[in-house]
Amino acid sequence: SLCPRLTPQVAPKSEVTSVGEPSLFDLNSGTHKFHHAYLLTGQVEVASFDPEDETDQIPVITTDREGFNRHHPKYRAYHKLMTDLLVSICREEEKEYESKRQKEIESKVKDAIKRIADDFNAFNKANNQEISKASETTGDPSDDGSQKIHVKTEEELHETRNPNENTRTNPVGIVDKKLRHELDALPGIGQIHLGKKQYKITAKPLGVDDYECRIDDDALLININVSHPAYEQAVEERCVEATVFRAIANAFAWKESTSSEQMYQLIDDLIRFQAFRIQARRLGSK
Repeated sequence: SLCPRLTPQVAPKSEVTSVGEPSLFDLNSGTHKFHHAYLLTGQVEVASFDPEDETDQIPVITTDREGFNRHHPKYRAYHKLMTDLLVSICREEEKEYESKRQKEIESKVKDAIKRIADDFNAFNKANNQEISKASETTGDPSDDGSQKIHVKTEEELHETRNPNENTRTNPVGIVDKKLRHELDALPGIGQIHLGKKQYKITAKPLGVDDYECRIDDDALLININVSHPAYEQAVEERCVEATVFRAIANAFAWKESTSSEQMYQLIDDLIRFQAFRIQARRLGSK
């Protein structure tokens, strides 16, 4: 906190007197609170406060020299000047802090994306193998009463396992052409195979109110919105990898499902699959 330091004109520079209690003026009196304000400290030298001008009807400093006459024009001008100065300092400090914080979040999210890409690709491979197994068959009785096995064709599998394009649930995709071009121009952090498509993954901040993750089927893009509050919380709680994986899993399941039951089942399958892989990695590192 700051308080004025008065230097009398008749005294050596080393002789100073502090007047008033430490104050941050009107720094946090508005709706916006500066969280780094408590770090401010120092003294302000105000030579014009002491000695008093003979033209002053009332002194700036109270007679006991413990404070100020707050309605004095000089003090009001000083108070406003200091408030504006402190607001400017705190805004710069917050801007610098947020910039460093955002870079830290982006770095950790990008590292997580590189790791979870392998998990998604492994899940996709295992899922495709499951589809191609003989378990994807139907049994029909033959003429002699025995069970006749019918192996489904690729077209039949596609119809039964993929949603109808007209009824699928789908979050708002990346439809802004300018944004799509920007994301397309970014170097990919990794690539993920989902279904029969291969997506490039990018990490671009889209604002705190946008989705955690957006999937653009037309451009084959998956963007992680690193400015979403979920990722800041993930960094604090040290669960970035799980948070990024869940965000992509949620967006993919939402995009691919025709019912809430189907969506939650797919999300559950994905998260369980990754959980087993994380556990295997931890056991392997011991």
